[in-house]
Amino acid sequence: MKTNSLSSGNIIKQLSLLAIPNIIVLIANFGVLLADMFFVSQLGTVQLTAMGFVFPIIEIIIGVALGLGIASMVVIGRLVGANNLLAARQYLSVALIISLSVGLLLSAVGYLSIELLFKDILGATPIVYSQIWAYLKIWYLGLPFLLLLITLSFSSRAYGEVYVSSGLFALAAILNLILDPIFIFGLLGFPRLAITGAGLASFISYLAVFLIYFTYIYRENLVATPSLKKGLAYSKEMFAIFIPASMANFIPPISIAITVALLADISQSAVAAFGIASRIQMFSIIPLLVISGSISPIISQSLGAAKIDRIHYTLKLSLLACLVWGISVAILLFAIKSPLTLVFTDVPQVASISELYFMIVPISYIGWGMIMMYSSYFNAIGKPYVSMMIALLRMMIIYIPLALLLRYYFSTIGIFIALVISNFAVAIGALIYNSISRPQFTKVSNS
Repeated sequence: MKTNSLSSGNIIKQLSLLAIPNIIVLIANFGVLLADMFFVSQLGTVQLTAMGFVFPIIEIIIGVALGLGIASMVVIGRLVGANNLLAARQYLSVALIISLSVGLLLSAVGYLSIELLFKDILGATPIVYSQIWAYLKIWYLGLPFLLLLITLSFSSRAYGEVYVSSGLFALAAILNLILDPIFIFGLLGFPRLAITGAGLASFISYLAVFLIYFTYIYRENLVATPSLKKGLAYSKEMFAIFIPASMANFIPPISIAITVALLADISQSAVAAFGIASRIQMFSIIPLLVISGSISPIISQSLGAAKIDRIHYTLKLSLLACLVWGISVAILLFAIKSPLTLVFTDVPQVASISELYFMIVPISYIGWGMIMMYSSYFNAIGKPYVSMMIALLRMMIIYIPLALLLRYYFSTIGIFIALVISNFAVAIGALIYNSISRPQFTKVSNS
């Protein structure tokens, strides 16, 4: 793999070069979920509602995977910036072992807790629960491979090389898109598996692409076996970032799962509508996710090369992008909310709630984007616990209590308003905190 220096040169040009393949990766990741949502929606409202329950939990799991990826990218990026490539290879080996172990653990725990979580805690009706079970019993088999893929992808970013990663994630999305209708509807002589077919398509896609990716990494000699002492040291270093980074990433989906529970008390239609809106929202915030993902390797390599001014300038550019994109996408979603919603459902009650979401929430993407940028920034400079506290403040301390209060008075609209308030409040708080605190940068050992 070619190593590209991100600690010098034009930042805007480097962000642009990183952005295109990162967009492909994000579209591919979201595309797998959106393809499942689209094809499953053709089966009926019950199946669509089941996916509305499932996706917040999948996002929690992906939050853990992103924590593993961030821990890999931050440390490997600093090692690459300091030109210690042997340590970077050894660290990647440790990261893959940890990712596989975490993936197997999550898969087992998730499988065993399906009934408790969705039926007893989240309140899915028996008929909806049956569809949840049919999807997740297969999807969990592919979970370890998804975690490994994400770790490999983030590690590639640390080297400044994301084109291989983007191509392979695009392949996973295309493969899933091809297999979904075949397995769901029973095409080309395959049995009709309905919603179970969506889970099977995801499993096969993740497994196939991981095998290709790992073969590439091995042939490029990007893994190396560290000594036991170094392996334990790297493991400790990884967990020091992984734990708070994962918590920062899965606190929002936990809150979304609670939102699903709140909406389920209002109506199953509200759950289905929120499922549609949140999937469309995924694509709406892709540029913000791309930028937040692109600034991390630049900041981590710049930190390894001790170029602090470059770090500050990168952050300022990303915050400006949040303002421009947030205003633009809010106007766009408001204008096309009706035809966009009808792509996924023709049930009037479900469609009207989805449209209501796009009338209220998108303007707060400005604040949400700022939160993403600050989270990436603090992770990259070795302050993952600050990122965790930002996520905790946004969703658990502000959003959930406010959603409970406003739901009591305004029903579904109150929950959506609570999202807007929490996004803007925490974004402003992060801006003030960074201006006042002027954090000291933490160097990672190059040994």
